[in-house]
Amino acid sequence: MFEALKTIDRLGLGKDAYEFQMLYGVEEELRTILRDQGHPVRVYVPFGEEWPAYSIRRLKENPKMVSYVFSAC
Repeated sequence: MFEALKTIDRLGLGKDAYEFQMLYGVEEELRTILRDQGHPVRVYVPFGEEWPAYSIRRLKENPKMVSYVFSAC
C-alpha cells in the first residue's frame, strides 16, 4: 500500500485517476485510514453463483485473509 501511495504521489495523480479496491471485511482499519486521508476506496463483496470459487481463489492467493474471515465471525 505504501508503494502505491508513493507511485500516486510520484505520478502526480489526482483522486479521480485511481482508487483502492478492498474486499469487505479485510483490512478495515487500513480502509478507514485511506478514506480519512481522502483517497477513493471501493469496497466489494463477492456474490452470485460463482462466489465460493472466487473466495477460495482469493484465500489461496493470500492465506492471511483466513484470519480476517474468522475474526469477523
